[in-house]
Amino acid sequence: MNKVMLIGNVGADPQPLSETNPNTSTFNLATSDIWTDKNTGEKRSNTEWHRIVIFNENKANYANNYIKKGYKVFVEGEIKTSNWTTETGEKRYRTQIQIGNFRGDIGFISRPRSHEENNYEPRGEFDDGNHFQDWEEEPENK
Repeated sequence: MNKVMLIGNVGADPQPLSETNPNTSTFNLATSDIWTDKNTGEKRSNTEWHRIVIFNENKANYANNYIKKGYKVFVEGEIKTSNWTTETGEKRYRTQIQIGNFRGDIGFISRPRSHEENNYEPRGEFDDGNHFQDWEEEPENK
């Protein structure tokens, strides 16, 4: 089974892979481990960066429109490694987490505490089918 589950912080606003692939999305996700060094008692941390690529049209559009830099998100996908040779003959590798048409998911967990720099205030809610519904105006009962 090839399944990866991550919770981390988005490094930059998600973007389509290219102009010719507008229904895709890519972004970098930071995951961190924090521990206390047993010898010194100091807190230590390590951050790993993961490239996330979404090929599912609905999930890609969700990421591109509603996920922003600094948001904490949940990602479930498959790990894929591609390789190629550069013009100078060097072998290169790229490992990424892919959310495809039938496998994988992305979900919003929280936004950063100080989010004034993006001036983004999500307005809406998820319906029973887990689809985000924008509100034209603030509902009176909310």
